[in-house]
Amino acid sequence: MRSKGILLLVLWGALVLTSFTGAQDFEPNVRVDDGSCAANPYFSDLTSTPEGELFCVWSDNSGGGAENVYVSKSPDGGMSWSLSFQLNDNLYSQASCPSITSDDLGNLYVVWLTGPDAAKIFSTSSRNNGDTWSGPSQVNDDGQGLFQHGEPALAFNPEVGASVSFFDCREEKPHIYFASERTTGISDDDSKTYLSPRQICRIESFPNPFNSTTKIIYRLPNLRSSSKHSLKIYDLTGRLVRTLFDGQFSVDSAGGVNQISWDSRDDGGEQVGSGLYFLKLECDKLEQTTKVVLIK
Repeated sequence: MRSKGILLLVLWGALVLTSFTGAQDFEPNVRVDDGSCAANPYFSDLTSTPEGELFCVWSDNSGGGAENVYVSKSPDGGMSWSLSFQLNDNLYSQASCPSITSDDLGNLYVVWLTGPDAAKIFSTSSRNNGDTWSGPSQVNDDGQGLFQHGEPALAFNPEVGASVSFFDCREEKPHIYFASERTTGISDDDSKTYLSPRQICRIESFPNPFNSTTKIIYRLPNLRSSSKHSLKIYDLTGRLVRTLFDGQFSVDSAGGVNQISWDSRDDGGEQVGSGLYFLKLECDKLEQTTKVVLIK
C-alpha cells in the first residue's frame, strides 16, 4: 500500500513538473537584430498586422552617446527578419524606449523617447507595410521639449488614430499626459494636416501583387447613412473593368472597415489579363485610388 502511494506521488510530481515546463515552451527563439546597427540592443516592442506580418522595434546603444531606434519585419511568423532600419534621424540620436502598434488596415505607428535629458517624444508612421516611414514628428507640445518626459506607450484608436500616453515633468513633478495623432501632425507628408481615420476614405488590397484573388480592405468615413459609395476597378487605359459595389452606406459600413474580394474577373465574368489595375473608392464627394497588380 505504501509503495502504491509513493508511485502515485511520483506520478503526480511528474505531471506537475510537465505542466510547469511544457506550458512555458516558446519556439524558435530566432534572433531579430542583424548586428549591423551596433552592439547593445534593448527595450524591444512587437506588433502584428491584420495580414500576420510581425514588426519589432528596439533601441540600440552603440556607445559614445549614439542611441538609435530600429525596426525589422517578419513575413513568416518570426522565422526570418528583414535588415534593421533606423527610424530616428541623426539630429536627435539619443533615442530609446520605442513602442509600436498597427491599425486595422495594417498601417504602422512608432513612438520613442529622444534628446538630451529625455526632453522630447517623437513619432513616425508607415502607410506601405514598413517600406517607407514618415519624417519624425514631435508628440509633446511644451515648447521645444524643455522638460523631462518618458516611457511613451502607444495604441491605435479608430476615432482619433495613433494615441500616445507618457509621463511629463512640465508642471515641476511627473504627470501622465495623452496626445493623439490628430493633434500631433503625424502624416505621410509633413505639409499636410492629418485627418482622423473616421473622416477619410482608405483602401488597400492583400496580397498585392496577386495571382487569382485579392482581398480589398477599405474604410468609409462617418457620413450620413443615406450617402452613397462605390468601389470600382479600372485598367491602365481608364476603362471600367469591374464594379464591386455601387450603392448606399449601410449602418454597419459607415465609419468602419469593410472587406470584399476580387476574383480577377470583369463585369462579364471573363478573366482579365495580367497587368496593373486601379481600385477606386468613392464616398460621397471623397475618393481614394490605389494600385493592384495581377500576375498569372
